[in-house]
Amino acid sequence: MQGFLQFLARSGSRSLPITRNAACADGDEKEGSVINFCLQAWNKPITGTATHYSSPMLNSQLAQADKFFVTARVQQVSGTSPQLSVVLQHSSDGENWTDKATPINQASISSDNTYSGSDLGTSAVAGCFMRVAITLSGSSPSAAVDVRVTGRSEGA
Repeated sequence: MQGFLQFLARSGSRSLPITRNAACADGDEKEGSVINFCLQAWNKPITGTATHYSSPMLNSQLAQADKFFVTARVQQVSGTSPQLSVVLQHSSDGENWTDKATPINQASISSDNTYSGSDLGTSAVAGCFMRVAITLSGSSPSAAVDVRVTGRSEGA
């Protein structure tokens, strides 16, 4: 939660009531922050360099925020020079997707580590759908990947 608090401080949050999902709570809160959601976008092993996407069932909920904090925990990492990228993509029709932000961009990964990044909302979500794209790169990469996304809105 500490990384998210730093994200909130950098994003210039206004004095708003705190709302949060109990699954994200660890007692560490920032006054004036509004958390729309905290959800698990991916929790499966990945082998190879194909891009994997969060469940379509999350697309509408992910689009309900303007700013995002993403964490990815990796375990059982193998391969030569494995890297992880997590991209937020948005769409107006659920079929044609455009990259919104890359909170984790080709991070060199090793087992039992957590990587994080944020999208401070410099560009709004275009459309009513959003998804998370997860890609491993390197030579024969493999890892168990758990991606969580916390989203908030300025005026929520």
